[in-house]
Amino acid sequence: MKPLLVPVPIHDGESLQGLAVRANMANHYESVGITLGVAVAGKSVQQLLHECTRGDFSAEKLAILTHNPVSSIEQAEIRLAPPVVGRETDHYLVIDRWRLCPECFDQAPFHRRLWALACVTACLVHGKTLIDSCGTCGTPLDLGSRLENLCPKCKAVYQAGKPASAAALELTEAAESGLAAHTAGNPAPLADLHTRFAIAIMLADPKYLAVRSRISPQLIDLERMAHWVERIGRFSTSDVALAEYAARVVAMLSQRWKHLPAAALVTLKRVTAVAGTALPEPMRSLVDGRYPSVAPDALNAPLLVSPSDWEVPSEVAAEILGVSRFVLLRLLNTGLITSRLKSEDKSKNGGLVLVTLDSLEVLMAKLDAIATEVPTEQRGPLTHLWNVKIDEVIPAILSGAMALYRGEGDGLGAFRVRYQETRYAEKRRTIPEGFVTVEQAAMQLLTYRAVVDRLMDVGKLSTERWHGGHVRLIRIESLNAFDREFVLVGTLARQHGLNSTNLAEKLQFFGINAVMGPVIDGGLVKAFRRKDVAGLDFEKVKALKHYETKAGRRKRGSGETGLR
Repeated sequence: MKPLLVPVPIHDGESLQGLAVRANMANHYESVGITLGVAVAGKSVQQLLHECTRGDFSAEKLAILTHNPVSSIEQAEIRLAPPVVGRETDHYLVIDRWRLCPECFDQAPFHRRLWALACVTACLVHGKTLIDSCGTCGTPLDLGSRLENLCPKCKAVYQAGKPASAAALELTEAAESGLAAHTAGNPAPLADLHTRFAIAIMLADPKYLAVRSRISPQLIDLERMAHWVERIGRFSTSDVALAEYAARVVAMLSQRWKHLPAAALVTLKRVTAVAGTALPEPMRSLVDGRYPSVAPDALNAPLLVSPSDWEVPSEVAAEILGVSRFVLLRLLNTGLITSRLKSEDKSKNGGLVLVTLDSLEVLMAKLDAIATEVPTEQRGPLTHLWNVKIDEVIPAILSGAMALYRGEGDGLGAFRVRYQETRYAEKRRTIPEGFVTVEQAAMQLLTYRAVVDRLMDVGKLSTERWHGGHVRLIRIESLNAFDREFVLVGTLARQHGLNSTNLAEKLQFFGINAVMGPVIDGGLVKAFRRKDVAGLDFEKVKALKHYETKAGRRKRGSGETGLR
């Protein structure tokens, strides 16, 4: 590899991507890609400049190309790991447009390293905002283009930016201090600054809480970045400032979602999860639910939290309500909560369902206003909302067709309804034509439920499964057929005013034997054929005193007829 013909000494504080562009211009190459492509071929201009800025480009090669000592190139590198809140390809460096102060550039025409940092939007020397486009024609300062104080399109001299805000200057000063520490061999302050800045953005704007919408600092244009710096830049300068800001955000969200007591804490934990890193020590008390007191005037300060709808994934909304995601999705079926499917080409099972917390707060406020105390005398058991079909119950409650009761605690778990008033219970009570329940069959046969269960198990009664297989119904025709052919010993006893304890032994004395029972088929009680007992004189059965007992003994004094 040969060095460039025209040497380009690096300036103190110059960015490596700025050095590459100056080398390109000094040697009259058509593009910076050709300049750097001398050492590395097959890569785009932006990729080469990005690698050059973040230190992935070979310092030795760039030193040879530009006739600079390797130590000078290495000192100019900004080696920062990808932001923990972004994707693997994200970096805290500007890669889409040049940012510069026209007045500084006019005095010394080279690109400063400080301008390459994402959170820097102001010039400390002149107190003006940086620019990333021509103020006359609006042409963007694309990377790879000639870097000079003259617009390549309209040929107008770049105009200085507007006076910078105090917040922008404060954050730029913190970035400059961090960059100085980085140059001295300590990259931690600069990396921590950017991480705090990204966390502050997530606290202020809910869209960054979605799993698939992580923040990419370097993709935010200068205008939007200036907006963020103005709002939350000053809270990124220290861990204590960020913790105080987080406490204010949590307090504001708690006021905003009064009927969602877990929302603020879950949102803060969500920030921790998306950030993928431990929060600064002063913020950890917030995650533990210990919120410091916030002065009312701090809450009435200029809006810190986005006024737009806060959207969180459905599993986060379910956690806020204290229910399962299945129950939450059933709740969305009511149409009373605003939600959307982020991946429109996927089903609700595969896409990302985002739930608007403000609409959830409105619904919970309505339920809270409707709910009354649990009555002392209950007509049937009370059950949690999520134990029933919530998408059927909620509309009935809001329409006044169903009473709502409030128990202990907050959130959805505090609300109860009477089970028998639900449509599900009503459906269970509705029996299709031609069937009866086990209880109804027991009443017809004058017996108890366990006996009917046994008759169904041994196939004496024809059954069908109901309500997804949880309930067995008996066909009326099979019940009537059984009732016409057989009679249970208990039924006979009731019909003729007899004691059922030894009725079977008495009937056996008269030559009438049971056809079903414990010894015969394992049944719970004995049964007889109706035709066998049709002509029997039950007065004689009632008068019988001496007969063969279960123990096999004849009653004392029993005669041939068994009558005295």
